[in-house]
Amino acid sequence: MIGRRTALILGNTLAGAFLGFLALKVFAVETGPYADGLLGELAFAMGLAGLVSVFMDLGMGSAHIKRVSEGRAQGGDAVASFAVVKVALALSVVALVTAGAWTALRLGLLVDTPRAAIVIVALYFACLALRTVFTATFDGRQEFAKSQLVVLSENLLRAPLMMAFSVAFAAVVLGSGPLAGGLRPSSALGQLVAGHGAEFLAACYATAAGVSVLVGLWLFRRGYPFGKPRRDIVREDWGFARHIFLAMAVGTVYVSFDKVVITFFWAAQNTGRYFGAQRFSDLIVMVPAAVYTVLFPTLSERMQRGNPEEVRSSVEGALRHISLVVVPLSAFAIALAGPLLSLTLTGVFLDAVPTLRVLALYALVFAILYPYATLLQAAGRPDLTARAAIVATLLNVGLNLVLVPPRGTLGLPLPGLAETGAAIATLTAACVQLLLLRRSAHGVLGPIPVRPIAKHLAAGVVMGLTLGAVASPLDLTSGHAPFPLMLGLLLLGGIVYVAVLSVLREFTRQDADTYLRIANPAAMLRYVHDEVRARGPLHKRERPPPQS
Repeated sequence: MIGRRTALILGNTLAGAFLGFLALKVFAVETGPYADGLLGELAFAMGLAGLVSVFMDLGMGSAHIKRVSEGRAQGGDAVASFAVVKVALALSVVALVTAGAWTALRLGLLVDTPRAAIVIVALYFACLALRTVFTATFDGRQEFAKSQLVVLSENLLRAPLMMAFSVAFAAVVLGSGPLAGGLRPSSALGQLVAGHGAEFLAACYATAAGVSVLVGLWLFRRGYPFGKPRRDIVREDWGFARHIFLAMAVGTVYVSFDKVVITFFWAAQNTGRYFGAQRFSDLIVMVPAAVYTVLFPTLSERMQRGNPEEVRSSVEGALRHISLVVVPLSAFAIALAGPLLSLTLTGVFLDAVPTLRVLALYALVFAILYPYATLLQAAGRPDLTARAAIVATLLNVGLNLVLVPPRGTLGLPLPGLAETGAAIATLTAACVQLLLLRRSAHGVLGPIPVRPIAKHLAAGVVMGLTLGAVASPLDLTSGHAPFPLMLGLLLLGGIVYVAVLSVLREFTRQDADTYLRIANPAAMLRYVHDEVRARGPLHKRERPPPQS
C-alpha cells in the first residue's frame, strides 16, 4: 500500500509537471523575446515573497501531521487549533508584505520591480498555507488520494490560465496568435495585459491556489469533525515545530536567495533563464518529495510503536528506490540539457545549459538527503535537521555572493558566473547538508548502507555517456530536437540504465514485478475511489491514551 500511495503522489506530481511544462512552452512561444524577462520578474517576486513565506507555517504543518499520524487528533480539536494558527499567520504575512511594498513605493525603492506582483505572490503563498489545514490532516491520516486531489485541482486550473494570458499577451504586444486583431492594444484589457504581465502571471498562480483551498474544504467537510481551538495543543505542537521552523526558515533563504541575488546584480532575463532551468531540477526533486509525503507519517507511526528494525528497513528502501528513479532522470538532463531546454521552452533559454546541468546534479544530491532528514524528524530530532540546514544555507548565501556578482564588483576578482554561479552554490551547499544529515542519521539509527546508490550512479554514468555519444553526430547537444526523437532517446537511456543495473544485480525481476504491480491502473483507481468516498471522523483512528 505504501508503494501504491507513493506512486499515486508521484503520478499526480508528474501530471502537474507536465501541465506546467505545457503551459510554460505555450508561454515561451507566444511571448517570444519577452519570455525570459517576464519569468524573471515573476521569479524575483517569488524569491522576495518566499523569503517571508516560511512565517506562514512555523513548522506547525509537520507537527500536525505527526500528531494526527500518531492518533492524537483529539476529536478535531487539533485541526481547529492548527487552522486558527495558519489563518493568523497567513494574514499577518500578507499584511507585512503589502506594507513592505507600499513602503518601498514611498521610498522610491524597487522602482523597476512590479510591486503588485510581490503582493499577489504573497497571496499565492497564503493560499498554499491555508490549504495545508486540510492536506496535512489527510496526510497524517495517510489518506493521500484526498490531499493529491487538492493539489491536482490547482494544476488543472493554473495551466489554462497561463496559456490564456500568453495568448492575450501575444495578441496585444506582438500582434500574433489566435487573438491577434480581436484583442486591441488600446482596450482597457489590452493595456492591462501589456503593462502588467508579471502581475497577471502571479494572479494565475494565486487564483489556482485559491480554488484548491475550496476543494480541500469541500473534501474536509465530508465527514471530518472540526473541534475547538486549544492552547495546550498549540503549545505542545510548537515544542516540536520550533526546531523544524528553524530548518524551514534557513531553507527558505536557501531556495529564494539565489533568484534575488541574480536579479540584483544582473537582469530579469538572467533570473528567467535560471527559473526555466530550475523547472527541471524541481521535477526531479518531486520524486523524493512524493516519498516524503508517505514516509514521514509512516516513520512517525513506527517510531511510536518502538520498532527500529522496521524503521531501518523503510529508510533503506526509500533511499534505494529514490536513487533508482532519480539517477537516470539527472543523467538524462545532464546529457541532453540543450535539447530539453529548446524543446520544452525556446532557444532563448539555451544559455541556461550549464545551469541546468549543475542543477540536475543538485537535484540528485538533494533527493538522496531527503530520507535522512525525514528519519530525523520522525525520530523527534528536528534540531539535527535544523543544524544541517543552517550550515548549508550560510554556505549557500556566501557562495552566491562570491560566484554570482559580475567581475570587478567592489574591485574584487570575482568569477562573475551569474546564474551558473548560483547553481554551483546550491549544489555545493546540498553536498555539505547531505554529509551532515547522514552523520546525524547514523547516530540515531546506526549505519545505513549506500552500496545500491553507488551501483545506480555507475549505471547513470554509462547511460549519460551513451546518450551523449548518440546525440553528438545528430547535432543535438546545442538544442533543437523533435519530441519523438527525445522520447526515443529517453527510452534508449532507460534500457541502457536497466541493463547495466541487471548486470550489477541491482535490478531484478522482483523489482520489475513490484513496479508493475504498483502502477496497475485498475488497482490505483480502486484505491483512489475507495479513499475519496470514505467518510469518518478523526477519532475513529485515534489510539487510546496510555494508562498511567
